[in-house]
Amino acid sequence: MKLNQKKYYAKVLLFGEYTVLQGSDALAIPCDLFHGRWAFDEECAKTQSILYDLHEYLQQLTFANAVFDQERFKSDLDQFLCFEANIPIGYGAGSSGAVCAAIFDFYYEKENALAIDELKSILARMENFFHGSSSGLDPLVSYLNEAILRKEGNLIRVNIPENTQDYHLFLLDTEVPRRTAPFVEIYMKKLQADGKFQKLINTELSFYNNQAITFIQEGKLGSLFNILEKISTFQYLHFEPMILNAWKGLWLDSLKSDFYKLKLCGAGGGGFILGMTKDWNRLEHLMTEKNKNLYKIY
Repeated sequence: MKLNQKKYYAKVLLFGEYTVLQGSDALAIPCDLFHGRWAFDEECAKTQSILYDLHEYLQQLTFANAVFDQERFKSDLDQFLCFEANIPIGYGAGSSGAVCAAIFDFYYEKENALAIDELKSILARMENFFHGSSSGLDPLVSYLNEAILRKEGNLIRVNIPENTQDYHLFLLDTEVPRRTAPFVEIYMKKLQADGKFQKLINTELSFYNNQAITFIQEGKLGSLFNILEKISTFQYLHFEPMILNAWKGLWLDSLKSDFYKLKLCGAGGGGFILGMTKDWNRLEHLMTEKNKNLYKIY
């Protein structure tokens, strides 16, 4: 039996966490440090019986321009098909999105190339199996293996310039899985109850967020570092429940630092923390001393 050896990458939401709910821009990129791919492995398959449930769920869905080859998928599952992946679960890194992207890529027949909005709609309905309600962004990034910009409600494929500078974006592993929904609920309740907070989101944080996206697209990483410091300060002051207590000291240290800054990566509350540095070697040494897992992503 032959399977494609294609890798389906994790996704990182660089900018737009929470503010996207108020209509700001959002930018997500594939992250090739973490990925999954199809394999036949009996031991692995024993831990992924959920794929049978997903198979049953997908049989109930119909799409105009994509047909599910459910018999081939079921046959492969019976022969110990599994999705080998190192994408951490409960980190907001798109683990379920990668699975959906892989199924759609390998087990759906498409007569023609699909428009990005149709792809998003199909993939969202597939991923609803895992989350109840999916935006479709995670599997879309994984399926296309491209950066996706959400701007004024539209999804746009974008190119992020190659990084030849001393500035780098990175992830820190909190080693704490989390769920997105409870933190979104906290945010929405505060937004509705606190008019001052709502105004700050709409006039300040959303502006910083959109500026950050513009700067990375234009390759202005020095300007990005400066605006990320503003985002970091804002989140430290106003997103306290989303920052783990064990990480607040390091976050405060970063605000006092001249060479690295931290921000939420997605919902926060665990998973990854996103950051930026202008001295990678110095940061690497610092995080080694603090016994933190550090990943360069850009």
